[in-house]
Amino acid sequence: AARRGRPAAEVAARFGAVTVGTPPLDVDSHQELLVAAGRLREQLVAARAQVAWHEHLLSSREAALRRAERAVELFTGSPGYRASRFAVHALRRASRVPGGLRRRWRALRTGAK
Repeated sequence: AARRGRPAAEVAARFGAVTVGTPPLDVDSHQELLVAAGRLREQLVAARAQVAWHEHLLSSREAALRRAERAVELFTGSPGYRASRFAVHALRRASRVPGGLRRRWRALRTGAK
């Protein structure tokens, strides 16, 4: 095998799976093994490309998440944010007011008497 351009270690690795009780490998089974090895090699290349794509996607999403977290931290401390939180809190409390007061509130908002 080494004479045909294949190193002895490669040949030994290819036939290392042959154990006692395994039928002898003929030319056809050797060709089938080579075809299967090529197919597995292609699947491995595709799987590695998919892993690389997923890692890239994950890193870009992590970067976007960090940018969003920085924006939230920036706006959370702003006076406009505090005022809007106060207004939302007041509106929520007003929505719990009994019906008569709620109708008056709506009338004041719409300008109806």
